Formats: sequence, C-alpha cells, structure tokens
Amino acid sequence: MRRIVFILLFVTPSFLHAASWSPAIALSAGYEGSSFAEIRDEIPLWSTARTSAELEVISFTFNEKHRLSFPIAVSYSADSNESGRLRIPGVFAGGLSLRYGYRFAEYFEIAVSADTSAIWHIKQDALSWRIGGTVLFSYFPLSFLAIAVPASVSYSPGAVYFSTGLMLRLMAGGII
Repeated sequence: MRRIVFILLFVTPSFLHAASWSPAIALSAGYEGSSFAEIRDEIPLWSTARTSAELEVISFTFNEKHRLSFPIAVSYSADSNESGRLRIPGVFAGGLSLRYGYRFAEYFEIAVSADTSAIWHIKQDALSWRIGGTVLFSYFPLSFLAIAVPASVSYSPGAVYFSTGLMLRLMAGGII
C-alpha cells in the first residue's frame, strides 16, 4: 500500500510535469448489438440505436504523440424489438474509462481504453454494471476537431454488448 501511495504522490506528478493538459468533449451516435444468454437460441443478436456523450477533463498529451485520459461517459440505448413479441427495453449508462492514445501520423490517432459503467434499466427500474474495452480510430482534419470511429465490446452478467458508430470530438488543447 505504501508503494501505491508513493507512486501516486511522487512519481505521477513528475510525468505530468512534462505533459500538456488537453481536455475534450465528444458526441457519438451508432449501433449496439446485444447477445443475451437466456434468449440466445431465439435471436443471436439484438440491435438498437445508441447515442453517447463523453467528457475528458483529465487528459494529458506527452511528446505530441501520446495521450492519457480518463473519460466520463453517458449513453442511451433505445428499445430493441427484433421478434415482434419479445422486447429489450432501453438503458441509460454512465461510467469511467482509462484511455491511451497514440498519434502515429499528423492526422491519425488510435486509442484503446478499459471501460466500466453502471447501467440503469429504465422500464425495470433496476441497476446493473458493465465492463469492457474500446478501440477508437480518429482522424484530425483540424487541430481541435476529430472524427472518430469507436468499436467496443463489453460484458455484463448474462449479456455481451458490441457497439460501433461515428463520433465527433472537440479538444480544447488543440485550440489553445
């Protein structure tokens, strides 16, 4: 425990001294597919529309190529009605991520993240959790604007989720 406290208090600030603060905000819309253990035989993948917003207040860029951030995200997935008689109700989700991005060219970046979120099932008025990972491919037409394609896989007890979409990211670090 002492080592962890030492790292957090002394080593981390030395890395951050060489970094520049680069906050961002992002909006995305896309597709989410869900596979549920209880109804897998009937319909293998349930599809729905998904929208999300993301805020990166804690975000640092190192050497203009490496980015480390801790995004806070909220999302909404609409109801899914694949079979006409069975309906998967919509959910709100909110959570945190740890993301590392590498800008391998002037206009392109690839990022990976580990995600965790709480899910509120609207019609059931129930709460559950989800963990997963995301790969984010970004194109920067301007220094402060990115067009990105996120692809994620996450797990919740009894279900596996796949999602992809289109994201617009505005980065204050590119403006300043």
